Amino acid sequence: MLVVVAIAAGYLAGQHLSRMPDADGYVTVPLAVGVSDSLLVVARFGDRPVQLVVDTGATTSLLDAAAAGRVGVAPFKIVAGSATAVNGTTLAMNPAAVAAVWVGPAVVHRAVVGVTDLSGSVARNGAADGVLGADLLNRFGAVIDYHRRTLKVRTAGLRDLAAMQGQWWVAECQLDGVTYRRSEYPNLGNIRAEVVGTHIRIDHSREGRGSEEYHLQLEPDHKPKRFIGSGCRRDGRPDPRPGNFAAGLYEVRPGRFRWLISVTKPLRPDDLPKELVAGPGSGLQVLTFERPPPPLGWHLAGLAARRLGLDRPAGWELSVAPDWTLTGVHPGRGLRLRATPAGHLSVETARP
Repeated sequence: MLVVVAIAAGYLAGQHLSRMPDADGYVTVPLAVGVSDSLLVVARFGDRPVQLVVDTGATTSLLDAAAAGRVGVAPFKIVAGSATAVNGTTLAMNPAAVAAVWVGPAVVHRAVVGVTDLSGSVARNGAADGVLGADLLNRFGAVIDYHRRTLKVRTAGLRDLAAMQGQWWVAECQLDGVTYRRSEYPNLGNIRAEVVGTHIRIDHSREGRGSEEYHLQLEPDHKPKRFIGSGCRRDGRPDPRPGNFAAGLYEVRPGRFRWLISVTKPLRPDDLPKELVAGPGSGLQVLTFERPPPPLGWHLAGLAARRLGLDRPAGWELSVAPDWTLTGVHPGRGLRLRATPAGHLSVETARP
């Protein structure tokens, strides 16, 4: 049985229409305005939220001691140095190792933050729980938009997901040492899925197999890159067993990506091989995905769309049905469109 993954998006006249994350792997997170016009962002240490002041002038990210205790961050029992708070006060701090820091769907693994008493500065009157400083902002690749009060962040995992967005087909399947190529086995399948952050929804409805929704954490810093599963939903029902996606390897290259999973029993992270190879008797499967040519009908619909001035992706909310019908809504222009693989394009006013 082939288990396949791809990222749902759409093409109009052959042009890729990306969703979040964008083509560069960025996601946009809203900022709030705090005391003295400071900008605040909600971050998570594990599954526990904290509110941090975004401060490019702080070289080290900080957590107030009370907030650190609340989210389970334990500092080392040494004073490693000092940090300068937002108000210019010099503070002694203790370092603490953090497994993961999340901002929106972006994550930084194996971070170090300083734990100190911020009650006289940013944590006064519960204004914030700490500071998101230049060290973590740099690892998130952060871009601050003061006018729109947003923070754009990305990590290697999000960049990988951005590269995998779009429609794909299985070009090659390697199973227990045997290689099946699409040129010889044209029914390897066209597939689609949907991703938000590290949440991947796999849709097998075209093959009559229902839908499977896996929760995967990408670890792009691991060599080779790997993912860890934490449960799934099958046909809308929760299933704590991630099955074949308990752990696996992946790689992303321009125009293609590959996954390695087990087809016999769930793998543990420590049991993963050192390379994406499914040798004889291994019980492993390696799938290679490549871009399929979009249906000819979409090209024909795209010609009509250009004549109507509808071929620009900005503002469109697009989805692709299992039969490759492209639908979209443009709230700003109050329009709804539908393009079929046969080449029919319809545009109408979107009614509330």
